[in-house]
Amino acid sequence: MSKKKQPKKRRKRGPLPVLVILLAGVVSCWTGLVKVDRQIRAVTINQSPPLWESRTQEDTLCVTLLGNRLELDLSPLRVVGEETGALIKTPPAPVRLVLELWDQLEKALDPPPKHSWKKGFL
Repeated sequence: MSKKKQPKKRRKRGPLPVLVILLAGVVSCWTGLVKVDRQIRAVTINQSPPLWESRTQEDTLCVTLLGNRLELDLSPLRVVGEETGALIKTPPAPVRLVLELWDQLEKALDPPPKHSWKKGFL
């Protein structure tokens, strides 16, 4: 009788070779897509309108979004800002009253000048 050949046992391979193959495929596909994208952008970027652009001229803001132009007049906002700034700088009524009373009190308590030549400068 002849001896039967025993089949060789296959050595089990881990997931590392599969991961390497998948990673190589992903990288090659990605680089291909990047090249194609760059070619498309090189051709169309000069012909297409900008996605986003903004310009400011005095009180007008010009915004271009996806080829649509929008002009905003900012002068009302500037006027509101100036009025708000003036209101913030102005002290409240009780403070103004106290300051006015203080000025009147200082004027009342100041002694009159002794020499006649000082009267004209006050």
